[in-house]
Amino acid sequence: MQRILGLDIGSKTIKIVELEKNDKAKPILVNYKVVDVGNIDTISSDEVEITKLSRLITEIVSESKFETKDVNIALPEYAVFSRVIKIPKLKEKELASAIKFEAEQYIPLSMDDVNFDYSVVAETEKEMEVMIVAASKAEVNRYIKIVSGAGLIINEIEPEGFSVVRAVIQDQDIAIPTMIVKIGNTTTDITITLGGSIRFTRTITTAGKAMTRSLEQQLNFSEIQAEEYKRNYGLNEIELEGKVAKAILPMFGVITSEIKRAIAYYKSKHSIGVKRIILVGGSVKMPSLLINLALSVDVEVVLGNPWLKIDYSVNIADNNKDDLGVEIATAIGVSLKDQ
Repeated sequence: MQRILGLDIGSKTIKIVELEKNDKAKPILVNYKVVDVGNIDTISSDEVEITKLSRLITEIVSESKFETKDVNIALPEYAVFSRVIKIPKLKEKELASAIKFEAEQYIPLSMDDVNFDYSVVAETEKEMEVMIVAASKAEVNRYIKIVSGAGLIINEIEPEGFSVVRAVIQDQDIAIPTMIVKIGNTTTDITITLGGSIRFTRTITTAGKAMTRSLEQQLNFSEIQAEEYKRNYGLNEIELEGKVAKAILPMFGVITSEIKRAIAYYKSKHSIGVKRIILVGGSVKMPSLLINLALSVDVEVVLGNPWLKIDYSVNIADNNKDDLGVEIATAIGVSLKDQ
């Protein structure tokens, strides 16, 4: 049996899971940990911050008794550029050079400064839809430095969008156009997937932190107070005369507007529109967020459920499974890579 770690480094928390894989059954979750990063700047290239982050990961792995050093890493969407482009149908030998030429028009960095890949996601007799993915070499190297400094052995690195899709899209639903919305601390990532391939991506910088700041400013809260009230009352308009919900709604409205825009754009390009929205990320645990989004869009909205892809031997309380599932979905998804 093989064990593998899945690592998701966010701006607020680090999520690590340990899966035990075998050929005959579902992978088993044998260990996990979610740890607040405190005052560490997880996106900084400063050597001091990198060292702090490496030490924190070392402590987590040691104190939580993770048994393997082998790790798969989810690369955050801010470090990745991905887009679906359409090109005339080409023969295999012409495809690579044509796609690279097209990609140069969309990728904001020099091709020398990125790791680049592509995959054909759909084709007709006349044209092809191709997903292009480029990851900043500087950011990839920063992650390698962080993780290697923690004494871990890197097995795979992939964009977190791919990890989330793997975690929450079930085999029977693969043919349904599905939007995955990951609301984290500093960014909201919107992904549309069909047939096992990503067809659309968008990232915005309005997320959990922006909602907290709105509470701070409008209700004169400290950051700690704002976080607590957001976590406890969220968008529930009944609690505290709706004051917390009212303060958060403008920021949440930015997110819902982007979701609606993405749904409309996808519908304009395809015969079948988005049929379902799956929510993941730490900020989707906020009270009444799901129901508020469902009332805003004419699409089914559900929480991401990575538990269907794995078994688990660790003790997870039933009343915590939903919240934990949306928080560690990325880590589970990347640990499932190559399964």
